Amino acid sequence: MPRLGSVDQRWMSQTLAAGIAAWMLVGLTFELPPSSDDVLEMMAKVPPAGAYVRTGHARQIAEAIADHATALEGLSLRETEALLVVYAARESANTLCVKGDGGRSLGTFQLQGVSEGVACDPAQAVTAWLGRASASIALCASNAPEERLAALASGSCDHGRLVARARMLLARQIASRDAGDALPLE
Repeated sequence: MPRLGSVDQRWMSQTLAAGIAAWMLVGLTFELPPSSDDVLEMMAKVPPAGAYVRTGHARQIAEAIADHATALEGLSLRETEALLVVYAARESANTLCVKGDGGRSLGTFQLQGVSEGVACDPAQAVTAWLGRASASIALCASNAPEERLAALASGSCDHGRLVARARMLLARQIASRDAGDALPLE
C-alpha cells in the first residue's frame, strides 16, 4: 500500500476541515423541522397562553403537525406549522372530532367536504387542511398576503379577510423564536 506524503496528508486534513466547516455552516443556516415538542411550545403561546396545550388531544395534533406539515407558498415550514396551530386552537380548541356548522364542518380544523375518518385523524386532517390552504392561497392571490386564507376561513376571498389576517399575524408572532408568551387575542 503506498504511503501518503506530507502534501497528500495536508490536502486530506484541509479537505476534512473544509467539509466539517461546510457541514456546520449548513447546520446553522438551515433549520431542522420543528419537533412535536416545538409545536407544543407554539400551542402554549396561543392566547389565552397555555390554554390549548392542556387539551386532551394537543399532543396528537402536535405530532401530526410536526410529522406531516409542509411549507405553504410564501411561508417557512415553522410559520406554516404555527398557522396550523392557530387554526386548530381557534376552530376546535385542539379537539379531534368536533362537529360544527350544523354538522358540515368536522374535526380539529373544521374541514368541510371530507369524511369523518379524515377529519378526525390528525395526520390526514393536517394534509387535507394544507390542500385547502394552498387552494385558498391560489384562489385569493389578489388579496393581501395576510388575507389569502380568507376562502379557507369563510368560503370566500371577500369574507373572512379579518379572521385570515389576524390568524396569519398571530402565527407569525408564534413562529418567531423571540415571541414572548403574552400575545394579543384574536
